Amino acid sequence: MTDMFSFFSSVFGRKGCADRITAGELLAMLEGKEKITLIDVRTPAEFKGGHIPESVSVPLDTLASARVDAPGRVVVCCASGMRSLSGREILESKGFRDVVDLKGGLKAWAKEGGRIVRG
Repeated sequence: MTDMFSFFSSVFGRKGCADRITAGELLAMLEGKEKITLIDVRTPAEFKGGHIPESVSVPLDTLASARVDAPGRVVVCCASGMRSLSGREILESKGFRDVVDLKGGLKAWAKEGGRIVRG
């Protein structure tokens, strides 16, 4: 089944759930020192209220015109996982290829025990 999914993904692209990661997967990526760029697409006030360590604030309404320097895999996050879907699509339209979004957003991150920093 996995081989069939890989085949169709390579032919038709990675649309849908393959482009989403769970909070547990993100924790594992960070603990494994995987090179990622974490982009938070919430408003500046939301970001200041609490965000994932090492994340960069690029509000969704500015993402299409923003200059984004994102080495490694790009992980897009928001509060609940809805805006990050749009953010991922915007980055893909700008030519980014290894982009995923955080399913469930910061709510899922906090529930998984991920650290949140304020300020």
